[in-house]
Amino acid sequence: MPLTIIVVGAGLAGLSTALALAQNGQSESKHIPNLFRIFEQSSFSNEVGAAIHVPPNATRLLRRWRLPLDTLEGVKCTRLRIWNDKEKYLSTPVTTAEIQVKTGKPDDWLLVHRVDLHNILRKAVQNDPATEFLLASKVISVDYEKGSILLADGSRHEADLVIGADGIHVRSPYQIESRHRAYIHNGTELLSFFDSHIQCSGQSRHSRFYEERGHRWARSFSSNDRRMVIYPCRNGELLNVVAIHPATESSDVGKSYWLTTGSIEELQHVYRDFGPHLRELCAIAEDLKLWELSSRAPPPTFVKGKLVLVGDAAHPTLPHQGQGAAQGFEDAAALATLLDGNTMPEDIPARLQLYNSIRYPGALTVMFMSMVHEEKRDSLMEKLRQFVPRAEYPESMFEYSWPSDPQHDGIHALQSIA
Repeated sequence: MPLTIIVVGAGLAGLSTALALAQNGQSESKHIPNLFRIFEQSSFSNEVGAAIHVPPNATRLLRRWRLPLDTLEGVKCTRLRIWNDKEKYLSTPVTTAEIQVKTGKPDDWLLVHRVDLHNILRKAVQNDPATEFLLASKVISVDYEKGSILLADGSRHEADLVIGADGIHVRSPYQIESRHRAYIHNGTELLSFFDSHIQCSGQSRHSRFYEERGHRWARSFSSNDRRMVIYPCRNGELLNVVAIHPATESSDVGKSYWLTTGSIEELQHVYRDFGPHLRELCAIAEDLKLWELSSRAPPPTFVKGKLVLVGDAAHPTLPHQGQGAAQGFEDAAALATLLDGNTMPEDIPARLQLYNSIRYPGALTVMFMSMVHEEKRDSLMEKLRQFVPRAEYPESMFEYSWPSDPQHDGIHALQSIA
C-alpha cells in the first residue's frame, strides 16, 4: 500500500518535501507511488518576493532532485565583501572557492529570485500524477494523533502522515506545544525588512551599482544597528537591495507583512547617514516592500504522532546567514531519505524519530545563529543550549552549514537500525 501524505503549505519547504518524497515513492522497489495532497491557503495569483541565497548545501540537493537550475538565471556568487556605512571597504570574509576547497564540496552558491525558484519547484510537483494540489484551502487545525487536518470550509482530511510546512505564523507548530505561539520581539532585534528590486539595464540613472553590473558577489554595508545588503540575480540584470534596521524606525511596525508597500521617503530617512551612493540607491528604489522580521522559540521536537514539521514551521530562520530556504531543503532531503520507497505506515513513528535526531540539533543551531548579525552570534549560545545542550559554537557559519548533507545522514541512520 502507498503512503498517504498531507502537506500543509506550498512554500519552498512544503514543495521541496513533496518533491523529494514523491521521487522516493517512484523508486524501482516500490511500484505504487505515495499519494500526496498539498493544501495551500493562497491562490498564487500574485506572487512576490525578494532574491534569496541558495548556498551550496541547497544547490547540492536541488540538483539531486533534477531541477532545471539553469532556468533560474541565477548568479554564481564568488564572495561576500564588507563595507562600513560610509562606503569604506573593510574585508572579504567569505570567498566561495576557498571554502569549496576547505570543505571538499564543489557546489555553487547561487543568488536567485525566490519567485523563480518557487515556480520550478511548483511545476515539478504539479507534474507528478500522484499529487493533488489544493489552493485557497486554509488549514485551521491539525490533529497529530489521527493525522488529520480541518479546513476553514469545515471539511476534514486524513492521511498516514501530515507534514507541517505552514511557516512561522500559522497552525502546525502549536499542535506540538502551544507555548511556542509567542514570537520573539525584543528591542533592536525586532527589525524591519525593506526589499527593493532595481533594474540594472537602464542607463538613465547613474550609480556605481549600475556600473558594476557584471559583479558576482554579495556586498554588505553596516553601521551599528542597520545595514544594507546588495546582490544581483537573473543573470545580473536585477539588483536585490535588502535594508535591515530597528523596527522602532518604522511607522508601520506591528503590521508589516510581505505584501506591505514600503515608503521611499521613510527608507531615505532611516539611511540618511549612509554614504552617497547608498542614499542614491534608496532614492530610486522600485518595488519596495516592508516585512517585519519575527521569530519564536522552537518546539521541543519536530515530530509528534503523525505530524512532522519542516521549514519555518519547525525552525523560523531570519535572513542574517542566508540559510532559511536551505534549511527547509535539508529537512525535505532528510525526511525523504528516511521515508524511502519501502516505508510502510507502521514504520513512520520510528522514522520520524530518526528525522528529529538528524535535523533538530543542526537546524536549531542555524536558527539561533541567524537571529543576529555575524559579530553577535556568540551571545545566543546560552539560548541555543536550552534546546540543544551539547551545541558547539560554529566559528564559521559558512564552513558549518555548507558541507551539510542530510541525505548522507539519513542513509547512515537507516543503516544503523537495519
